[in-house]
Amino acid sequence: MAVSSVRSKKIPRIPLEFIAVLAGSVLAGLVIGTLQHYLSFGIWGYGFGKEAFWLAGFEGGIVGGVLGIPTGVLAYYVILKRQVTNRQITIIVLGSLVGGCVTGAVIFWPSAFITPILAILLSLKAKVAQLPSPKPSTAP
Repeated sequence: MAVSSVRSKKIPRIPLEFIAVLAGSVLAGLVIGTLQHYLSFGIWGYGFGKEAFWLAGFEGGIVGGVLGIPTGVLAYYVILKRQVTNRQITIIVLGSLVGGCVTGAVIFWPSAFITPILAILLSLKAKVAQLPSPKPSTAP
C-alpha cells in the first residue's frame, strides 16, 4: 500500500514538459511580440511612450503569444526532438527578438508573421549545429 501511494503522488514527466513548453512559448511570444510591436510601430510613426507600450502589449503581445504556441511546439517536438540546451533556447529566442524587431522596422506589421518563420529557421540551424561532425577518414 505504501508503494502505490508514493507512485500516485508523482506527477508524470511528459505532461509537465508539455506545460513547460507551452508556457515558455507563450512567454517568449508575448515578450517578442510586445517589443517588436513597440519598436516597429514607434519607428513607423505611432511614437514611443507609455500608451504606445500598453498598445504594444495588447496587440503585439497577444499576437506573439498566440503565434508562439505552434512555433514553440513545432520547434521543440518536431525539429529539436526534445533534445534542447539552454544555449539553443537562448539563441532561438534572442535571434527571433532581434530579427523580428529589425524586420518590423523594415516592413512594419507583416513582420508579425515572418518572425515565427525566423524562429523555425533558427531552430533548424540549432539542430544542425547540435549534430556531431563526421570523423575524418584515416585512409590514405
